[in-house]
Amino acid sequence: MFGISSREFENQRQINFSLNPEIPEVDNEDVTSYLFNLTELYTNVQKIDESHQRDAVLYYKLINRMKLANLLELQTLKTAALSVVRHHSNEVGQSLEHFNRTLVINSGTPKRDTQQAINAESTVSAV
Repeated sequence: MFGISSREFENQRQINFSLNPEIPEVDNEDVTSYLFNLTELYTNVQKIDESHQRDAVLYYKLINRMKLANLLELQTLKTAALSVVRHHSNEVGQSLEHFNRTLVINSGTPKRDTQQAINAESTVSAV
């Protein structure tokens, strides 16, 4: 490690151990096992993280699709509402036109009848 051979490293470890006897000696198999477990844990965390990222992307896409569906639904409802309003306004317009025509046609009749009644009264009074 750090440019020294494994033999030099082992000698240095023995010197350090003899200077600090309270430090327990670590078995290479324990270190290897620990590193393996740590690597496996890290790999699992990465998998979980990737899974969460995929889920987040799926949720984001789902939310956007729902927004789009709601917008399309709102647009459809708006179009339907405008269609109903146009239909009713056409009916109201036709009813108003019919009423106006009826009023115009009938407006002459009451005047004529009233005028004839006045003329008839005048004729009766004169006799």
